[in-house]
Amino acid sequence: MVDQDINSFFNEIYDRTFNNTIRYITAKCSNIDDIHEIVQEVYADVYSTLVKKGVGYIKNPEAFIAKVTKSKVYRHYSLLERVRGVAIGNENGMDDYGVESLETYTIEDEVINKQMANDVFEHLSTKSDDVIRIFYLFYYVDMTIEEIAKDLEMSVSNVKNKLYRTVRELRTIYGKGE
Repeated sequence: MVDQDINSFFNEIYDRTFNNTIRYITAKCSNIDDIHEIVQEVYADVYSTLVKKGVGYIKNPEAFIAKVTKSKVYRHYSLLERVRGVAIGNENGMDDYGVESLETYTIEDEVINKQMANDVFEHLSTKSDDVIRIFYLFYYVDMTIEEIAKDLEMSVSNVKNKLYRTVRELRTIYGKGE
């Protein structure tokens, strides 16, 4: 019964805090590839704390998650990491795809989609950190341009210009995806 309470409480916390957590991490990361790793570390620590100290230990889940998140981001980007510098790039490629239906799935389509995604990601990796963050927050996290501008402390017009210019470049290079 205790495990079920912990799992239920953890799922509830996760559902309530995930969007704000990923937004904060994305805004603070200097390498877009680190986002998922840090998110996993945050929620693994939260779950571990629940197992060790019980459900009653966390009085304010949002504040607790925010504190753990800030700590993980800080620890991940310690001075040593900043000095070493982390290049933006995806070593494993972008191969996390869902297939809508098995009837329409073909190996050829999957190969083309993966290659296109890899090509797009390579093109994006040549862009500034701001452009990569904006693109990620807009298309992956599904944030509005206004929310992105606020989180990244940029003007709305600057965010729009960077996003639309990048989309226009991608369409020019890879087609409109019609």
